[in-house]
Amino acid sequence: MNLRRIFVSIFISALYISDMKKIFILIILPAILFSCKKDPAVIDISGKLFDPNAGNYIAGATVSLQATGVVDGVYNSGFTTIASSTTDGQGSFFFNIEESTYDAFRFTFYKDGYFLSQKEYSAGDITPEQPFNGTFDIYSKSYIKLRVRNTNPYDEFDQISVYFSNPPSTCTECCSSTPFQMTGMDIDTIIYCNCYGNYSLAVNYAYTKNSVNYILKDTLITVPFDTTYHNINF
Repeated sequence: MNLRRIFVSIFISALYISDMKKIFILIILPAILFSCKKDPAVIDISGKLFDPNAGNYIAGATVSLQATGVVDGVYNSGFTTIASSTTDGQGSFFFNIEESTYDAFRFTFYKDGYFLSQKEYSAGDITPEQPFNGTFDIYSKSYIKLRVRNTNPYDEFDQISVYFSNPPSTCTECCSSTPFQMTGMDIDTIIYCNCYGNYSLAVNYAYTKNSVNYILKDTLITVPFDTTYHNINF
């Protein structure tokens, strides 16, 4: 029997009892009906933020939890922030959110000196019945300044090709593996790019002088939060 039928049955019964009892029933009946409303379930979410290259957990980072689907009673096809927090001294964070008709979740992590980090999950991965606990990676920034100079020119046909052979595959803002091509006797070029800190970045270069080809490779250990300088003189 649903609540409407219960209400009607009680109301009809009240017609046959005294006025005082009618008043009492009409006062307490709404309270009974509203008390039957079920509170939304709570989803427990926790996690830690980690820098794999440095080998430590990151404190003081901003964590935003975003969702698509029904947020505050309105459907959103794009990600909308539903909670935010800051990692503690051990890199930990916690959220308790009310259950809704979510489609997907996205965690976004930000801290000065680090690359923005994001990770998405389907709504089925994070539910009241399945509390979530995860470890997320974030990487410090390093800035590369690579100077290429023809210090012993032969003729105008001198040429060099420089490229980074192993930029981080998960970083869209880092140094590219696309070669830099340069020709001439007066080559003096500076290449700027970004990379993860504490990363072993390989710089390959091949140059030609007097019809002789040379192929070489240098390795840079990037300095987190600072600029890593390197010179290629050929």
